[in-house]
Amino acid sequence: MQAWRSGYLEGSAVPINSSKVFQLVDYLDHGMQSSTAGLAQLLVERDIMLLLLMWETPLRGNDIGKVSFTDFFLHDGQPIQTPTGRLQGLSSTVAIGFQLTLRLNGTKTVKCQRSGPFTLTVTEDRQHCFLARLFSFIQHRFPAGQVASTYLFSPLTANRRCFADAPMRATSIGHRLNKHLESAGLYAGESNHGFSRGQIQNLVAAGTSKPQIGEAVQIKTASVLEKYADVSRHIPRSQRLGKRKSCNDHSS
Repeated sequence: MQAWRSGYLEGSAVPINSSKVFQLVDYLDHGMQSSTAGLAQLLVERDIMLLLLMWETPLRGNDIGKVSFTDFFLHDGQPIQTPTGRLQGLSSTVAIGFQLTLRLNGTKTVKCQRSGPFTLTVTEDRQHCFLARLFSFIQHRFPAGQVASTYLFSPLTANRRCFADAPMRATSIGHRLNKHLESAGLYAGESNHGFSRGQIQNLVAAGTSKPQIGEAVQIKTASVLEKYADVSRHIPRSQRLGKRKSCNDHSS
């Protein structure tokens, strides 16, 4: 079985950059507009939202799969989901600059308490912005306005007729990601953790300091952060050595 089908690859993950994320979103949007409807469309919308949230936050695997509506908070600290199940503070016309805070109730690195906070902001590029698309996604999934699920990202039930009230697993997320990458002709060995490497390398290239990056992505160990920031770590050692030897031969 190919390694990516479990959501992971042997060795360091191939980094995913914003260009590839946005290309994939555009591809899925185009396919959704031209062919899919009903539950099939909701599945694609769910996957687009997963892609965007993985790019905009350091959440991965089972952590992102268990994001719930009660994990999102308005600027005044109130959750967007009321005790009656209704959502507050969201609309189809949220302004550029509007923000929500995401704080998960327990993650891989933060146990038994809320993580984060991760600040989500509506940007001018609304098509490629998680928060700008959130209200539309919720409206499509819950047209009656009453949120009838704990989780934002849910798998289908066993009979594949509706969404289960359960979190998505890392293996399912990895499978969906790579299925879409292959369909779009964009697959180059990426896995879920490629988002983390791509984000960190993007921040390094932008001149962000390592302490600031570590805080943003919640990586406390400097040596681990260096591994994620290494732009060639995912390349097999034999290829790296071959490339270095070729450069040395050329210079001589």
